[in-house]
Amino acid sequence: MHRTFEVRRLSRTLAVAPLLFACLALMAGCGDDGIKSGGTPKASVNPRKFVFPKLTIGSRDEKVVKVDSRGAGPLIIASVEADFDAQFQLYWYANNEQTQQHPIVEADGVNRFDRLEIESGDSMTLVLEYKPTTNEAPQGNVRLVTNDGDIDLPIEVEQGRAQILVTPTTLDFGRVGAGQEGIQKTRVTNIGQRTLELSQLLINGSQDFHVRIGDTDAMQSPDVLADPDGDGTPGLAPEASVELTVAFTPDNDGPATGELDIRSNDEVTPSFKVNLKANGASPCIKVSPESREFPPAIVNRTDTRPVTIESCGGEALEIRRIYLKEGSSEAFGLGALPNLPAALPAAEAGQPNPSRNIDVAFTPPDQEAYGGTLVIESNDLATCEDPERPETCVVEVPLVGRGILNECPIPAVAESEFNVLPLDVVDLDGSPSTDPDGTIAKYRWVVVSRPDGSTQEPAEGYQNPRRPQDGHRIDDEATPTAKLFIDLAGDYVIELHVIDNLETEAPSDTCPEPVARVSIHAEPNEDIHVQLVWNTPGDRDQTDNEGSDLDLHVLHPSARLWGEAPLDCYFANASPDWGRRGDPADNPSLDIDDIDGAGPENMNLDDPEDTSMYPNGYNVGVHYFRAENFIGGGTWGPSDATMRIYLGGVLSYEKTRNMRGTDNFWHAAQIRWTAAVREVVDVDRFYQSVPIGL
Repeated sequence: MHRTFEVRRLSRTLAVAPLLFACLALMAGCGDDGIKSGGTPKASVNPRKFVFPKLTIGSRDEKVVKVDSRGAGPLIIASVEADFDAQFQLYWYANNEQTQQHPIVEADGVNRFDRLEIESGDSMTLVLEYKPTTNEAPQGNVRLVTNDGDIDLPIEVEQGRAQILVTPTTLDFGRVGAGQEGIQKTRVTNIGQRTLELSQLLINGSQDFHVRIGDTDAMQSPDVLADPDGDGTPGLAPEASVELTVAFTPDNDGPATGELDIRSNDEVTPSFKVNLKANGASPCIKVSPESREFPPAIVNRTDTRPVTIESCGGEALEIRRIYLKEGSSEAFGLGALPNLPAALPAAEAGQPNPSRNIDVAFTPPDQEAYGGTLVIESNDLATCEDPERPETCVVEVPLVGRGILNECPIPAVAESEFNVLPLDVVDLDGSPSTDPDGTIAKYRWVVVSRPDGSTQEPAEGYQNPRRPQDGHRIDDEATPTAKLFIDLAGDYVIELHVIDNLETEAPSDTCPEPVARVSIHAEPNEDIHVQLVWNTPGDRDQTDNEGSDLDLHVLHPSARLWGEAPLDCYFANASPDWGRRGDPADNPSLDIDDIDGAGPENMNLDDPEDTSMYPNGYNVGVHYFRAENFIGGGTWGPSDATMRIYLGGVLSYEKTRNMRGTDNFWHAAQIRWTAAVREVVDVDRFYQSVPIGL
């Protein structure tokens, strides 16, 4: 749907006389679009597009684009043109006043955007909200018509991303004499799902280092980056790689260090650094975070946060002293320190850097801001002001904190214990929670424990309340209530965290007590309850809308063949009539059929037939219906299927079997149900493909 938002009145931000915007030939020219020219306006837009991650149906996300007025004259936004569907809603606000968001299009379809004048130095922000209603990836565009030209802001929804892997991440050339050449190599691999595009290779530090792809100097001839692996296709396809050759040609015998900076379209790591060193290994210290900022802390209560020291060099790092710099506030303190001096081993390529944590405590005595500096002295010469004076070889970490007068919020739940059936929905209610001196801003439900294979999280609601397994709405933390779909039999523990208006959370290190938990016991009441879950290591997110598909099968005692109705209860025959004709009470039902992840699938049967009247009992099997990854390519790979069978609400069978790929079949067990014997017999037969019969 294409929408154009017309100019309705003058600037919201300034009281400007209407005559200033008239197209007066003697004073200023006007373009065809009615925008006043002159005044050298300049628009600075960041970012240049709205990029959303892939979301599940019913979830929500929003992205912002900031428009700054940087010219000598005001920036005028005359109109906004957008091309997107009803899954999106566009808002704006000025000068970071997020509480004053204005919808550009309201529900009635009427345009609410008027001509906007932004003074130089001021800004406005566009907020685009995305609530997907289909699994298709929509695209669109937002265009700003301004007196600095039209600005297009494309809308993109990712289906995955390029992801860079570089090994090794440290290149040590050892001893290379003046006038000689040393060679080291590192490999760049795309482990993502989209093409990895290398945009630039840079050398920071010593210019005695050079980088090549094959025989081509990649810095002097950057065109080689367009198709670095030479396969005829731009960029690096998923799983493709290219070897980078780094040469070191020193003019003297002194030590040299540098960084190879690899720029790419990996949005998480757009700049990947490879450490370069030559002519003598040396100690290296890395401290994170570079500054330790404490969140607002309650007066006279202690908040402790770590500072991590890493050894990033080719020689052992010696930590000589750790102390608070003179002038630091007494609100800061240090936890237990190691016996100093202490050594951290040298870093090894491809391995995590050796590290040690130092605890910094913050105990504000009053409601005000405090500052300090943590000082770490080491043998890393690169940190020395004067290498001849070891006490100058230091890294300084600024410390910042603020004290607040605030009592802890108190989490509480309306009901702490539930005994339910599998497939029930439990209502979680945190409305009894209180805050003695403020208000509770957020209610966060945390899953502490749940049955193996359960994938459900607390939700605000469900797309179809009668079938909660079909999709949920993400929990709104502003409301005290949530719902939890009980997808498996077993025990669940859900903990409530509350955050007050000053961002103090309870329970937390600052507010450890009390703890409010909800215990849920789910026990089936059917005579037979069969449950299938599976774990596929090749599927990094088994809760999304993509993944392996395993199917549960339960055969009637008189059946001899798998996959044939009406005697096999499975996804294509979910509610067969097995018992008394026309009486659904004694028929089996497949209540959940999961096709894109880890399950579960459940089959329930009340009032089973006496299996002594038949040659077999009820046979239970698993079919690996589909391992292919149609979106990302290849397959999801092997999957571990776990079968659980409950008789009369009691877990009577549990076993796991590895399913290697499409069409593998596992005949897991047989259920015998007679007046005298009610039991599960382990069969455990594995087939490469669906067997013809029992």
